[in-house]
Amino acid sequence: MAKAKIETYTMKITLPSLESLIDKVKDLTSLVSTVMFKFDKNDVLIYCLNGDKKGRSVHSFKSHIMKIDDVFKVTEDVPKKLRLCISDAKKFAVSLNMFIKYMTKQNITDDLTFKFSYNEDGFTERLQISNKKSKEEIAGGDPINFKMAIDIEKIQNMMDTDNSLFNFNLSKDDFDYIKSKTAIEKDSDTLYLNVNSSSLSIGESKWEHTICDVSEVDDTTLSFPKKYFKCINYNGTDNVVIYVFDTFILIIGNGTNLLISLELSV
Repeated sequence: MAKAKIETYTMKITLPSLESLIDKVKDLTSLVSTVMFKFDKNDVLIYCLNGDKKGRSVHSFKSHIMKIDDVFKVTEDVPKKLRLCISDAKKFAVSLNMFIKYMTKQNITDDLTFKFSYNEDGFTERLQISNKKSKEEIAGGDPINFKMAIDIEKIQNMMDTDNSLFNFNLSKDDFDYIKSKTAIEKDSDTLYLNVNSSSLSIGESKWEHTICDVSEVDDTTLSFPKKYFKCINYNGTDNVVIYVFDTFILIIGNGTNLLISLELSV
C-alpha cells in the first residue's frame, strides 16, 4: 500500500498576535475542549461545537473569524482546506502561553514558527511550534469529532439575523446576575426564556429575572441548557444582542458567534 503523501506549510506569528489567538482558543474551551482551525487564503476560522454523535444536529456552536493577515505572517497562499483539530485545546493554550512567558522574560522578540504537516485531505497530522530556543510537536486530533462540515459561508447563512423572530439586548449586569443565580441552583440544567404580555425574562423554575419589554412578540417559553448560556463573552462591552430564531438563540460579538439550540417547552 502506498504511503499517504504528507506536505508541509509554514507561517509565523508575533507574540501580540499569539496572545490574541490564545484568548480566542480559551474562549472556545468554555464550551468544549476540542477545537477546529480552518485556514484559507484570506481568513482563519476557529470553532467548536456540541452535537449528537452522528453529526445530524448541533446543540451549541461557537466560532471566531479573523483575517489571516491580522494573525499570521504568510509568504505564500495557504493550501486549500488546511485544517487543524486540537483535541485538548486547554492544554494547547497553556503550552502556547509558556512560549510567551519565556520569550517575554528573556526579551526574545523573534516570531514563532508554525509548521503544519498535512495530508491529502488537508488535515494537519502534526504541528511543530518553534523559536530559536525551543520547539514542540502537537499531534493533530481526529477530525471525526467534526462530522458536520462548517465553513465561513455556512456560518454567515445560518446566522443571518434577518431571519430571526425577534431580538433583545442583554446587559452585562443582567447576565452576571443570571449567571450567579444559576451557580446557586444546582438541581436544574435548564434556563427558560419567557415572554409574557410583552415582558421578557430569563430564569429557572424557581426564579426569573426581567430583562426588557418586547413588543409584538407572542407569549412563549423557550428552554436551553444553562451551561451554554454561561459561555457568552462580552469582550469589554456592556451589552450583547441576542437573536431568537425558530430553533436556536444567537449571540453575535466582534468576530465571534455563539449559537445555542432551543426547545419549545410549554
